[in-house]
Amino acid sequence: MHRHANHDRQLPRHPKCLAACVVGVSLASLLVGCAGSATAPSTAAGAPPATASGPLDGDYNGFMTAVPGHDIGCRPTVQVTGMHVAGDQVSFGSFSGRIGINNQVELMSREDWISGQFTGTKFSGTVTPRDIGCEYHMELQRAS
Repeated sequence: MHRHANHDRQLPRHPKCLAACVVGVSLASLLVGCAGSATAPSTAAGAPPATASGPLDGDYNGFMTAVPGHDIGCRPTVQVTGMHVAGDQVSFGSFSGRIGINNQVELMSREDWISGQFTGTKFSGTVTPRDIGCEYHMELQRAS
């Protein structure tokens, strides 16, 4: 059971944890307390890799840390790989979006979103579930 901050009654835990939307099945089991790491799916066979042309282009890796108060039943730390930037486009598993003013970004998926900002070779953001679920702070570094 999960307690919602604005209610004094018990709510059933959301059947899908945030991870299912972040990077698929491997992260889904991770955010409900199973071992593993978050890795974005690889590019489809035969598709050429994107070429780097912008100052933020590349793949970003790092960690997500559970946000206190939104972390009941969540893994405290999750290793993350595979956020990809090409030009002003960002993709990460089922998430996608565009880099906006001041290198800020909002990535949407069907159930959840990631909001944050690129600064130099780093990305700092928050992974937020639409409903009840695990919320994470994300710190990523561009791979060299």
